[in-house]
Amino acid sequence: MEELRCSQCSAKISIPDGYNLPFLKCENCGAHQKTPQASNEPTYSLLDPAARARSQQPVDLSSLPPLPPSEPLPKKQKWRSITEPIIASAARKEAAAKLGPKPMKATASVLSERAFIEDALGSHGMEMLMQLAASYMAELNEKTRAKAKSKAMQALMRTRVTAELASQALAYAEKSDEIDSILWDNYRSNMIRGLVIFAVGLVISALVYALAHPGWEFILFQVPFAVGLAYAVNAGINMAGIKIPALRNEMIHYGFIIVATLMILAYIAAGIWL
Repeated sequence: MEELRCSQCSAKISIPDGYNLPFLKCENCGAHQKTPQASNEPTYSLLDPAARARSQQPVDLSSLPPLPPSEPLPKKQKWRSITEPIIASAARKEAAAKLGPKPMKATASVLSERAFIEDALGSHGMEMLMQLAASYMAELNEKTRAKAKSKAMQALMRTRVTAELASQALAYAEKSDEIDSILWDNYRSNMIRGLVIFAVGLVISALVYALAHPGWEFILFQVPFAVGLAYAVNAGINMAGIKIPALRNEMIHYGFIIVATLMILAYIAAGIWL
């Protein structure tokens, strides 16, 4: 009895006598090992004289069953008639060369600046552009406006817009008619907010005066509606500045704020000391 070692686990495998199969299974790991008795060359069987004599005998095809009828072959298509190419004469070629190539007609529509910017930014991007432009256009101080404009350009560039396109879009927004309507709406919102503060302060003052009957402390409860009134008047001046450009002046804006502040402080001082 021959033995061999498994190539996977190195266990000894006993080959039984008379075993002539090409592979043997290892009982330890289950891997198949090639037996040394098996040959890699294929085995050919030769015909004996009786088989060779049978192969040379003629075959009687009449005993075979008839074949089923085959389908008719499709008809061959005729070649299509192809017209012969037209060959231009030398005179026609010379006349065409003198005339030159025919001008090509191209129809193109003129793209407006707004359509170009809206196509690059999108509809939501246009709304953001107008709001950003309105945020620094409301500033009256040139330095403050320049800083706010720089922040607006950075906000546009964060949306993957080039610096050139952002500058062009802001320049278009500054001269657009929509800016005035946006500024008008913003100033109107400020006026409404100031009037609300004024009304709330007035109600608080009336309730304190009616219920507590305070002394000089009552002047402190009158400050909120005074501030709200000044806030609403300032928004009204800004709204008038849209229609009258002379009112959109830094001196007028800050002058009114200073005057309103002094009036409120004087009112408080008069209420305390008098």
